[in-house]
This record gives sequence, structure tokens and C-alpha cells, in this order.
Amino acid sequence: MSRKIHIGYIVLRMDVGGVERSITRLLDGLPKDRYRMTVICLDRSGKAMEWVENKEVQVIELHKSPGWDFRAIGKLAEMIQSQQIDIIQSHNWGTLFESVWANRSRFARHIHAERGTVLGPPSKSRIKTMLKARLMRHAIGRVDLVMSNSYATADKVRKTTGLADLRVEVIPNGLVHPYSESPQTDPVWNTVREKTRSELGVGPSDLLIGVVGRLSPVKNFELALSGFAAFLKATRSPDGMEVPSEASMASGSPRRFLMVLVGDGPCRESLEKLARELGISDSVEFVGEKKDAWPYYAAMDIFMSTSHSEGMSQSILEAMASGKAIIATDVGDARQMLANGECGHILSESTPEELSTALDEIAVSELLRSRLGELAWDRFRACYRLESMLFRFDQLYRTHSANFEFEGRKLA
Repeated sequence: MSRKIHIGYIVLRMDVGGVERSITRLLDGLPKDRYRMTVICLDRSGKAMEWVENKEVQVIELHKSPGWDFRAIGKLAEMIQSQQIDIIQSHNWGTLFESVWANRSRFARHIHAERGTVLGPPSKSRIKTMLKARLMRHAIGRVDLVMSNSYATADKVRKTTGLADLRVEVIPNGLVHPYSESPQTDPVWNTVREKTRSELGVGPSDLLIGVVGRLSPVKNFELALSGFAAFLKATRSPDGMEVPSEASMASGSPRRFLMVLVGDGPCRESLEKLARELGISDSVEFVGEKKDAWPYYAAMDIFMSTSHSEGMSQSILEAMASGKAIIATDVGDARQMLANGECGHILSESTPEELSTALDEIAVSELLRSRLGELAWDRFRACYRLESMLFRFDQLYRTHSANFEFEGRKLA
């Protein structure tokens, strides 16, 4: 019997994030009779491994020191060979060079996956950025394939490295909605919505706007708060109450506009301070990091993505799968995901005023919110289901293992 193809996923840490979420879906979704899978953490593991249901997955921690740690690189090289790993898959700037150096003997095929920012966190030094770009060009030339989940990121890799003809395989993210195949009509999903809204103190006639993601600078949640504050200022009557809708007037109580931020990170304290300074603390709730964020999508009426930079936004994808009306900044693959704005609102400018205007347009019309949610769900179902992503990764791995001569290693 032919042995399984051994894939080694190389990450810095398995913290909560888009890269890690994508890896966990591969770990659980790829055929277990065809693949053996190992997660190699240059530093340590993390909470994202709690999502993994496949008990056969091996996790290795190398406890890398900050900066260049040649001891960790040596351990990685040893692991690749001793574990008989056939294909290594590195992720982003933080693992590229260590993986290239550790695999300099070309023991395994090397697939490098780029998502989002490219070159890691932005640098204020132009010289440092140019140096990093040159180093990346050098490293990219030593991998077997570059891939991304985003067409925008693929273009950014080519531009950054100056390799205009570089082949970048793009496999968009895919997922399965864990609660419902038809969230807009499923009574189970509606029960989840009502329960979560009740826990948040959101009434039936209130409108809930939400964001989901790590509270980090690149997510630009300052724009989300500032735009929401401008929207509230425009919709409040002189006595400070929100202008009531027809439904809320019929129920005898004014309608409230509320916002929830799902996630945690280094910017939480400053974002909470900004909410106080904007005078919207009573209308905003920070619920922290959630292992299961889906109930909060259920509770929302409008979802916002306000990032400075993205590849393919995981939170937009989850909002689409939940059938939500979406407002997004025009970064990464957002425009492509939302069909050039046909199934969501793409901001023409990333300003509080523009966001406030978009919120005002969508908030006042339940019919528009419902229509945008239906179109987003249809788009998700047609283009971004998990089965499609898994099929393409399976084909990719099988092709690269078949086209590579592993010494003494017979593959499936």
C-alpha cells in the first residue's frame, strides 16, 4: 500500500487569525487516507489548534527566538528530513526565509503561501522596505510554487518582487456554514440570532452593526467607530434619541442603533478609549475574542469590514455565508468577492463620512438589507464553498508530489 503524502504546514504560531483558520480547514477537510499532516510552529502553538478535530494531526513547536535563530532553522531542517515531509507549505514573510534555508537541500517540495500585507508589518523606512523586497525576491526564486488566497495579493507579490511574470496559484478561501445551509430561512439560525441578540441586550426593533477580527492596526476599526459615530450623530433627534423607524414607532419605543466588535488584540484599549471620546460607549460593546463567532454574525443586521489592507477577507466571507448586508473598504479582493458592489456596498473613500452615508442608506431599508444579504449568500454558494477549496488543494498537492522525485519515498 502506498504511504500517505506528508504535508508540513509551517507557521510562526497557531494563534487566532485568517491563515490559521484556513490551515485548520485543510487539516480537517483533506482526505485522511491520502494525507499525513503536521503543523510546525517556529515559535509555539496557539488557540487555533483548538478548532482542529482531526486527532491525527501532529504539532511540533521549535520555540524560535526573536530575529534570526539558526538553532531553530537547524531544528526545522532536521524535522523536515526525520519526519519524511514531502511538501512544506510556509506562510507569509514570517516563515519564508527560515523555510527556504531549512529546505536548502531540496529534500521536500516547497509551496509558499502569501496572504494580505506581503513583507510583514509595514515599515516607515523606505530603505528597509526595499531591502525586504530584494530579500523576498531572492527567497521566492528558491521555492517551487507561490500561492495565495487572493488575486490582489498575487499582484502585490509580483509588484513587490519585481517578478512580473511570476506564476502565483490563487485558491480562494472556502468554508461551510456550521449552523445552516440556508441561514436566511432556517428557523434554527433565527433562534441563534434571537438568543445572541438577547444576550447582547439588543431588542427586536434595534439595528445591530458589527465587525469581526483581530483588534490590530491593519483592521482599521478606528474607521468603523468614527463612521458609526457620524452615523449616530446624523440620525439622532435633538433630544439625543435615535430617529425611530416605522416598526419601532408601532411598538411604542424608539429604535436604537448599536455596534458590536468581536475580537481582541493590541488595539483594544485604544479603541475603547476612542469610543468614549466619540461619545458612543453606550451604543458599542466589545465582546472580546470568541472561539465561535457565528452567533454574532447571526445577531447582526449589517456587517462592516474597514481594513487598510486585506488579501481575501475571512470575515467578509463569513458574513456572506451568513447572508448579511455588507459594507467594505475597497481593499484586497473585497470588490471581487462582492461582485463589484452588486452584493454589498464598496466604499469609494475610506472616510467616516462615506461610511456614515453607506450606513444611513442601508440602515433605513430593511428591504435593501434583505436583498443585499440574499445576493451575498448566492455569491458565496456559487464561488466560495469549502468543497471547492479542498478539491483544488488536493489537486495541487497531488500534482506537486507526482512531479517530484522523492528519494526512496513512494507516494499515493
